[in-house]
Amino acid sequence: MVVLKSQLEKAYLFVTESLTKQTNSTPSETNSKTKTQIQGCADGFQHAIRHINDGIAAFDKKNYEEAYSKITTLIFESLDECKVKRLDMFQNLNDVTDAFANVVLSLLENLVPAFDKY
Repeated sequence: MVVLKSQLEKAYLFVTESLTKQTNSTPSETNSKTKTQIQGCADGFQHAIRHINDGIAAFDKKNYEEAYSKITTLIFESLDECKVKRLDMFQNLNDVTDAFANVVLSLLENLVPAFDKY
């Protein structure tokens, strides 16, 4: 989960740097729409960082159901905030981050004592 947190922080930094560049470029209607989409991606990664922090805290307290829940929310809600924007510039970033998150989820499923995940 710590590696996933690092990946999310890198992704957030990359997206916010892209937002800054977009903000500093010549204004246009297309630029404004793209800026809004990039902001949505930044918000998604920021939410994901909050969820991973909560997941790590829950895991440390041996509250494995909560940790699993936070990672699931991170994958199916927070990361989707950027994916649905369909910005090609973040496609690879989204794919890599999603892969990290799914590995963490799989590890939780395999390493944590059985619990009702559904």
